[in-house]
Amino acid sequence: MTKKKSDYYLDFARKVYKWQLTTLRDNGTGVFWDAAWASTGDITYREIDGVKYRVHLDVGGGGGDKWTYNTGVMISGAADLYRVTGEQSYLTNLTDISSKAHTAFTSIRSEE
Repeated sequence: MTKKKSDYYLDFARKVYKWQLTTLRDNGTGVFWDAAWASTGDITYREIDGVKYRVHLDVGGGGGDKWTYNTGVMISGAADLYRVTGEQSYLTNLTDISSKAHTAFTSIRSEE
């Protein structure tokens, strides 16, 4: 049996969202790193039947800067996945990430 395109894309969206949530989220602040840093700097290749393939590289987690854009993408992703699936976990993530983004990216300034 062939999978419907809509199911394929939903499964793919869930996988990407989960990977970003577990790999790029800074657990201290709750917002998202800009990139995945390699724990080793060596990119290696393996040749199979004359075709060169990049070998898996353990990224070891997120790194770089934490930008509002990266966190906003995850807020939007959680909202879309909740809208499509109705699964409470996405709504919980949405409110948690939004709250932590507000704390991380805003400050209250007193008027001088």
